[in-house]
Amino acid sequence: FSTGVATEVPMFDIRGLNPSKEYQSLKDFAEQSCFDLSWSFAEVETANPAQLGVVVSTTPAPGTPVGQDAAITVSFGRAP
Repeated sequence: FSTGVATEVPMFDIRGLNPSKEYQSLKDFAEQSCFDLSWSFAEVETANPAQLGVVVSTTPAPGTPVGQDAAITVSFGRAP
């Protein structure tokens, strides 16, 4: 029996977004997927100036299936 609601959807790619756009993108993703998601933030050192202050990676990675109650870690670049 199908409810018509997806049990998993692929994690979307937010790499390169600044914090305000990233936050809104996560909220939109949670609303569109009808999932209760949680997210946390981390900083990672990067020598690449283009990655300073923006999302450099997520766990799970883009394209990885995520489902109800998924926990997403968003890593931002910071100077060494």
